[in-house]
Amino acid sequence: MKTREFDVEGLLVNMAYTAAFASERLILVLEKYLNAKGERLRHDKKYNFGMLKKSLQAAKRYYDMAFDNDLIRAVSDSGEITDYDRAHEDANEIARLLLLYADKCGYNQKNYEELFKTLRAMPDGLGKITEDVLKNFYMKK
Repeated sequence: MKTREFDVEGLLVNMAYTAAFASERLILVLEKYLNAKGERLRHDKKYNFGMLKKSLQAAKRYYDMAFDNDLIRAVSDSGEITDYDRAHEDANEIARLLLLYADKCGYNQKNYEELFKTLRAMPDGLGKITEDVLKNFYMKK
């Protein structure tokens, strides 16, 4: 199996796609839970969630059209799992990570700091994200 090399820009593009898919998955699961309870979103929220879902689906389509990459292929010549399938698996992992983050760290600064300390102590995976990249995502003080 071929390993893909990413630069920072490629990683950011792929994470944007993965985050859009993860957001769509979270909305679908929310709807499933609401339906199981027999609850419905109020008209305005239902409309807004519908528009959000359509926007996320469009973003995924535009991503597939805009970038010449393996994500638009569902089956590779070798029959192995493709990058497209891996992107969907990654999106599910990101959704699970966000749910656990919200559950374990929500409104608890100590847990948040401990989580990020642990993540930073792990050995590099891709090793592309530096503090210079991360600073773009800090809240301004």
